[in-house]
Amino acid sequence: MSVMSATATASHRLIDLPSPFVRPLPSKLFGLAKPSLEKVLALSYLNRKYGEVLSDLDQTPEGQDQVDFLERSLKALNIGVVLDDAELERIPKDGPVVVVANHPFGALEGLVMAAVLRKRRPDLKIMANHLLERVGELRDLFLFVDPFLGGANTVHGNGAALKKILAWLREGGLLGVFPAGEVSHLQVLRRTMADPPWSESVARIIRKTGAAAVPMFFQGTNGPLFHMAGLIHPRLRTVLLPHALVRKSGSQIRVRIGRPLGPKHLAGCPTDADLIAYLRHRTYLLQCGSKPRRNNPTGHHPLLPSIASDGPPTERSSGRVAEAAHAAGNSLHLEQQALSADQILLETDEFCVHLAEARNIPHLLHEIGRLREMTFRLAGEGTGKEVDLDIFDAHYLHLFLWDKREQRIAGAYRLGRTDVILKNHGAKGLYTSTLFSFRPGFWDKVVPALELGRSFVRPEYQKNYAPLLLLWKGIARFILRHPEYRTLFGPVSIDNEYHRFSRQLMVGFLRAHGHMHELADHVRPRRPFRQRRLFRLDDSLLTMMSKTIDDVSDIITDIDRHKTGVPVLLRQYLKLGGKMLGFNVDREFSDVLDGLVLVDLLQTDRRTLDRYLGKEEARDFLALHRAGERVSRGGQSGSGGGGVAAMAG
Repeated sequence: MSVMSATATASHRLIDLPSPFVRPLPSKLFGLAKPSLEKVLALSYLNRKYGEVLSDLDQTPEGQDQVDFLERSLKALNIGVVLDDAELERIPKDGPVVVVANHPFGALEGLVMAAVLRKRRPDLKIMANHLLERVGELRDLFLFVDPFLGGANTVHGNGAALKKILAWLREGGLLGVFPAGEVSHLQVLRRTMADPPWSESVARIIRKTGAAAVPMFFQGTNGPLFHMAGLIHPRLRTVLLPHALVRKSGSQIRVRIGRPLGPKHLAGCPTDADLIAYLRHRTYLLQCGSKPRRNNPTGHHPLLPSIASDGPPTERSSGRVAEAAHAAGNSLHLEQQALSADQILLETDEFCVHLAEARNIPHLLHEIGRLREMTFRLAGEGTGKEVDLDIFDAHYLHLFLWDKREQRIAGAYRLGRTDVILKNHGAKGLYTSTLFSFRPGFWDKVVPALELGRSFVRPEYQKNYAPLLLLWKGIARFILRHPEYRTLFGPVSIDNEYHRFSRQLMVGFLRAHGHMHELADHVRPRRPFRQRRLFRLDDSLLTMMSKTIDDVSDIITDIDRHKTGVPVLLRQYLKLGGKMLGFNVDREFSDVLDGLVLVDLLQTDRRTLDRYLGKEEARDFLALHRAGERVSRGGQSGSGGGGVAAMAG
């Protein structure tokens, strides 16, 4: 790439405004007005900045690189780019890839896309508006098409460019494209600024070459003058593009990059129209983002300090306070040690899973409440109180994971035996009754069941899957002791830090893809989750976008960058064959969305059941129920808890 000298650069013009007149007098008058017109349209400013960039490059030995030209151009225009480096790494390092992006500004996003993608891969071509052909230094980087050609003219006028594009991708190159062809503009009927319909030709290119598709979203839009002028005539938008570009001076362009979508994934879109619509919406969904974490939301009380001590008192500690903390820490250890062998469900070299009633573990239960609140707040949930304990804790069972080396609680679950609780406390004795109302016939169909809830794994242990697995295996051991509990149910939380669309997408998927239980009509949420149309997505496209829970999780990962997709517990309950009974917004728990899930272990995949119960134990469990030997039915007509006790051991 040749770079002009400084002398030549001073007279070089990026954009020249030609006279539209042929006759001498009008042409002369136009010549007199030309400097003013170029100033109004910002052409003189762009020409000056272009000359400055070329002059700088001419004086810099490394100035021959296109990346350097792009970065210097953005710097000259005083435009910054905000991009998460981790998202840039989503671009595959090799193989055919098509990056599809929205077109909000007209020319600026082409420069930004080129500057960003060249950092990841040098084998880049960008399918761009022919107006950028004036930038000679970038002609090798762009493949130019004319967006104003339509119908048969599209193939005739852009045919040569399309052949180059196909050849480039078949050689394993990276292609950036703006499928709208034209800049985003005001759409009066939809009352929004957005791209016009995306070209199906891009979908055909992706299919023909077997390329992966990566969505890219540019945040922002041009000013009101640009959009108002476009209502008069679309060509006025083109005239005002330089002015719109200059108005972006001093701004930060925020860029989002989504996950790559491979050919197998895209094969789910039956037509080119479906595929390009899918890619368009995957792109626009990137405008959503995770909400900032609230370390101490308004109205939340400060957390109580741990009553456990990391060790004996030190010189830096206040003597009496340190001694009290150390004594309190010892009380946890002493309580744990006092639990009987029957209250041990599972034990490994590092951990022990215990099950106890509240009256046997007053100090441990208080610590469980403190850890619940701490963990839930970090996930955007929580009661806002110093500890998360309620009236239900007194008559529920508490399953907790004890770290033997650190002498502390690593995680916990709360278990409610519905047959016992309904007999002794009625339906109001169940925590789920605060979230949902149940028709009388519901309990006849599911009791005895085990209500699971208030589960957490302490933050220090969340990087390792083992603690959560041990908690689940502890529940499995309890079920083996009390096999009448073939049914598990309880709320699974979708916290308020998920974007509303992510929450809505999960609910919509579960409702549309056969994940609702036949008893859902017997359950009513006390504060229903209201779905509303977001980003003008139609239901059919929403369904097409999410055929499996993994599809949903991928989309959510794009939307909520700080989340890992669908909540782990929800995914695991679905793997167990769980079905949803309803959805409720918990105003008392940071507006968490609770999905009430029910799992019938007789319907769980055998391999999954073997994993948690053990192969032989799962066989015996299934044989017991298939033979009709359900202990719980006899327990309900007797003393309630007697049937459970009879199965212990």
